[in-house]
Amino acid sequence: MATLLLNKLLDSAKAIEDGDLNLAESVFKEIKCLNDANTSTAARKLVRFYVEALIRRLYKLYPRNPTPLAPSTDSYYIRCWRFLPFVWFAEKSSHHSILDAVVGKKKVHVINFSNMEFNMLIRDLMRDLVKQVGSGLSFQVTNIRPKLSNNEEYLQEMDRVLAAEAKTLRLTDFKLDHVFANTAAGIVEATLNLKRTSEDEAIVVKWEFELHKLILVPGALEKVLSKLKELRPEIMVIVEQEANHNSPDILDRLAQSFPYYSSVFDSVEKDTPEHDLENKISWEMDFRRQITNVVAREDIQHAERHETQAWWRDQLRGLGFHPVRQWFNHVRGFLFSDSTQYTIEGKNGCPLLRRYTVPLAITSAWKPELAQSDGGSDNKENVGSPESMVLGLEFNNLSIIKNECEEEGDPTIMREGNVWSPECPSINEIAASAEIFDILEYVCHVYKLPLALTWILEPTRNSEGKNVLRVEDTACYVNDLGAAEFVEICAEFDLEEGQGVAGKALLSDIYFVPDVSELDPADYPFVYEAWEFGLHGAVAIKLRSTYRSSVDYILEFFLPSKMREISEKQLLVNKILSTLQKSCRNSWIVCGMDLNVADVVSGVTAAEMSDITLMPNSGSSPSASNVDGSNTNNIMGWNMLSPVGDLVEIYETDEKENGESKAILEPASSADKEMVNLDCSKGILSINNGNKSEV
Repeated sequence: MATLLLNKLLDSAKAIEDGDLNLAESVFKEIKCLNDANTSTAARKLVRFYVEALIRRLYKLYPRNPTPLAPSTDSYYIRCWRFLPFVWFAEKSSHHSILDAVVGKKKVHVINFSNMEFNMLIRDLMRDLVKQVGSGLSFQVTNIRPKLSNNEEYLQEMDRVLAAEAKTLRLTDFKLDHVFANTAAGIVEATLNLKRTSEDEAIVVKWEFELHKLILVPGALEKVLSKLKELRPEIMVIVEQEANHNSPDILDRLAQSFPYYSSVFDSVEKDTPEHDLENKISWEMDFRRQITNVVAREDIQHAERHETQAWWRDQLRGLGFHPVRQWFNHVRGFLFSDSTQYTIEGKNGCPLLRRYTVPLAITSAWKPELAQSDGGSDNKENVGSPESMVLGLEFNNLSIIKNECEEEGDPTIMREGNVWSPECPSINEIAASAEIFDILEYVCHVYKLPLALTWILEPTRNSEGKNVLRVEDTACYVNDLGAAEFVEICAEFDLEEGQGVAGKALLSDIYFVPDVSELDPADYPFVYEAWEFGLHGAVAIKLRSTYRSSVDYILEFFLPSKMREISEKQLLVNKILSTLQKSCRNSWIVCGMDLNVADVVSGVTAAEMSDITLMPNSGSSPSASNVDGSNTNNIMGWNMLSPVGDLVEIYETDEKENGESKAILEPASSADKEMVNLDCSKGILSINNGNKSEV
C-alpha cells in the first residue's frame, strides 16, 4: 500500500509540474480512496500531509511561519515541543565529546544553535563540568534559536531553573543570552555578532537541527563557518537529520523524503505512550510543517533541505575544519521503556540514530584548522547593528534580542498565492483546509486561544432532511495541548443544523456563547467534555469560499479559559472578527451582518442582552462587495490584504486595536440604551450612543 500511494503521489506531483490540473485532480481522488482504506493511522496522516504539501506548492499557500509556533497557553508543553528521539539523541551523542574537549577549562562559553528546549541538557553539562574542574567555573550560554512562541514565560522559567542551578553549583559567573533568529538571514546576522570575550575562554559551538537552514542561501554557510572559525572553538558539534532531501527535482525530493517521514510518523504513532497525546499532536504539527517546507517551498529563506553526513563532511573540510574523535556508547533501546527499535551505532566515526533500518539523525564533531596568522582575528569589531548585539543576562533577568531579520509589520497571514482553479473541487477542498489551518494558527497565537475547530458542511442531508456538519481534523488547531483530546471527541460526532455552537452558526452565520459548559447537553453534546477540559466561551463564524461557493465552513474559536467577564469575551470576539477581515487572503468571505440578538447570543445571556438592538450596516463599502450574489448587508468580505492603519501582527495584538475596538453585543444600561452597528468598512463593531460614535 505504501509503495502504491508513493507512486500515486509521484504521479500527482508530475501532473502539477506539467500544469495538467485535470489529471492531478483525478489522481488525488484515487489517493483519497486508497488512503481511506489504509489501516495505518500514521500512514493515513502522512499521505494527507504530502497531498497538502503538493497542493500548497500548486497554489503557493505558504504559512507565515516556516517553523510552527509552539503552544502558547502553557509553558509545560513548550518544553515537550520537539521530537523526543531527536532531543534524546542530541544529548546522548555529544555530551561526552564536549566534556572531553573542554577538560581543565574553567571558563566555558556554549553557543547553542537549536530549535529545542535545552535547559536540562545545559544543566547536566554544568554539573559535569563542575565535577571536572571543581570550584571556580565561569559558564556562559548564548542560545540562538527561532522564536517558538508568543508566550515568553517558558524562557523566563528556563532562566530561573538554570540560574538556580548555577547558584547551587556555586559558579563564579553565569550568563545566559537569547537571540531570536527565525530565518537563514537571521542565523547569519546572529553569528556575525558573536565574539570571544577573553583568550582563556573555551568556546563550544553546538548545532541542533539548524545548520541545514543555510544550505540554499548562497554564501551563508561559508560566511557563518568562517566567522565561527575565527572564534577558535574547542569543538563544534553538528546534529542533523541523516537524509538527502536537497534535490532540485521535486519528484526526487518526494521519493527520497517519503520513506524517511514514514518511519518518523510510524514512531510518533507506535512508540509514544498512550498518555502522551499532547506530544503526538505537537510532533505531528512540527513534521507536517517540515514536509511542507521540503516539498512545497523553493524560496531560499524558508525552504527546508537536508543533506547526508558525507555532504557535510566535504563542506566542512573544504572550509577549514577537521573531524574530532567522538566518545559515545552504542545504545539499543532505553528511549521508550522496553522498546528496542532505536539504536545508536557508528558510521564513519560518528554516532548515528536508526529506527530499525532507517537512519534518522547523525552527530559529527569538528575543530577549525587554524593557521598561525589567525590568532589575532578575535579582536575584530563586531559586525552588525547595535540593536542585534548579544547582551548579558544576570541570573533571573531576561534579555531577549529580536533579530533584525525578522519580518515585522506584515499584516497578512499567508503569502500571495496563485488563483485557484474552479475545475478542481478535490484539490480546492484540500487547499481550503490548509489555508484555514494557517488562519486558525495565526488567530490562536495572537489571542492565546486554547483551540479552534473547523466544521465542514456535508454535501448531503441526513435522513431527517437536515444539514450536517463534521469536523475537518486537518484544519483544526490546538494551542493548549491539554485540550487535544477534546478535538478527537468532537471529531467522532456529526452536528445537525441548529445543534451546538457550530450548528447554530450554520443558521445564523455567527453565534457566540459566553460559557458552553452551562448549556443543556441536548443542545450542546460536548458540554461535559468542555467542563472537563476547562473550555467556556466560544464563538462560531461561518466562512464561504469564493472558489467553492457551495461549501460552508464553520470556525469555532474557544476563548481563554481564564477569561470570565462577559465584557472581555465580547471584546475579544470583536477583535477576532476584525483580525479575520484584515489579515486573510481574498479567497474567503465571512457571513453574517443582518443579525438579531436571538440568533447571535445563546440563551444563557438572553435576559442580560435583552435591551440590545442590532442594526444591519446601512452603508456600502468595498469590503461588503457582492462576491457571490448575496446581499451586501449579509456579507463581510475578506479582501483587505494590506489595510492602512492598525495592523495585526503575529506576535502581539496591535495597540491601536486594543485601545479602540469595542465589544460585540455590549450590554446597555436600562437608562441609556445603545445600538450596536457592525461597520463593514472598518471590520469592527461600533457602539452608537446618541450623536457620539466610538470606533
